[in-house]
Amino acid sequence: MYLFNISRENFEKNRFDAVRHKNVFGRLHFHYAMEVVCVTGGVVRMIVNGTVRDLKAGEGTLVLPFEVHSFETPCESECFIIVFSSELVADFQELIRQMVPTKAICVFSPAVLTMCDEILPMNIGEKEMIRIKAVLYSLMSEIFEKCDFVPSKRQQVGNVFVETARYISQNFQTKDISLSAVALALGIHPVYLSRVFKKECGIPYTKYINSIRASWGARLMNDHPEKRISEIALEAGFGCIRNFNRAFKTTYGITPTEFLQQHGRTIQKNRKLQDY
Repeated sequence: MYLFNISRENFEKNRFDAVRHKNVFGRLHFHYAMEVVCVTGGVVRMIVNGTVRDLKAGEGTLVLPFEVHSFETPCESECFIIVFSSELVADFQELIRQMVPTKAICVFSPAVLTMCDEILPMNIGEKEMIRIKAVLYSLMSEIFEKCDFVPSKRQQVGNVFVETARYISQNFQTKDISLSAVALALGIHPVYLSRVFKKECGIPYTKYINSIRASWGARLMNDHPEKRISEIALEAGFGCIRNFNRAFKTTYGITPTEFLQQHGRTIQKNRKLQDY
C-alpha cells in the first residue's frame, strides 16, 4: 500500500521523494508537488482528473500540482514514483505554465530509466541535489518532447482552491479548519468556497479534510508505532478516536488497528483496552 501523506512538506521548495512500489494502490488525492510515475513491470491504472491512464512497462506519466489522481493495479505490477517540488525544475515549470498535457503517457528511453534507477532512493544533500536535478530535467525533457501540452482552463496563480489547500495543509493539526472558519480566514464566502472546492477537487470539503487527517494519522502510526491510537487521533486533528476510526476506514478501507497489523506492528494489549 502506498500512503499519500499530506504535510507541510508538500509546500517546501526542495521536496523530493523517490520510492519503488509493487502493486501500488492509492485513493483519490492531490498535492502541491509534481509527480512522475513510471511502470517497470505489469500495468498500473491511474485516474487523473477523471481520465484513465493505463501505464504499461516502460511507460510513465506526469501529474501536475493539484491534479486529482488515484492508483489501481489490475494485475501484478512494479513502478517507481517520484514526487518533487516544481521549483526543482523551475525552467520546465515556467515552460509549461498554465498548460496541461493532452497526450499524457510517455515512453521513457532506457538511458533515462537507468538514471532514475540510480537515484531510487536517495536522500537530499547539497551534492545529491545536483544529480537529482539532472535526472528530473532529463525526465521533463522527454515528457515535454513526447507529450502534447495545451493551455489549461485553470488559473493556478491566486486560485481559491490552491489557497484553500495551502491553508489547510499548514493548519489542519492545530486550528479550526471547518468550511466557515477557512472561508473567514481567506476572506471568501463559505457557499462560494464549498462550490469551488467541490468543482476543483471532485469531493466534498469535509471528506477532503478527513482524508488529510487520516493520512497524517497513517504516517504517525507508521513512524511511531509505540503511540496509542487515541494519541495519534488527537495529533491528527480529530476530536475523538471514534471520528478518527471512521475517517480512516473511509480513506483506506481498513481500521487503524488493521493498518498496524498489516504493516507488521505489534499492538499491545493495553492499547486495545484503552482505545476501544
